[in-house]
Amino acid sequence: MAEYFSKVGLTNAEISELLVYGDENQADAADTAANFLKTKEDLWTTWVSPEVAEKVKASLS
Repeated sequence: MAEYFSKVGLTNAEISELLVYGDENQADAADTAANFLKTKEDLWTTWVSPEVAEKVKASLS
């Protein structure tokens, strides 16, 4: 997982934040990913087209 996130531009601190969230909340990968998408919209929306970003945001509601 860390290898994938390093390719999309996450820092070590951001990866650590994801891992801590998962550990502290006993969250599985899907829940951790959903939290990331909800709380880091300013970051991940730069990785995808505006159309894809809107679809992802709509699916999180």
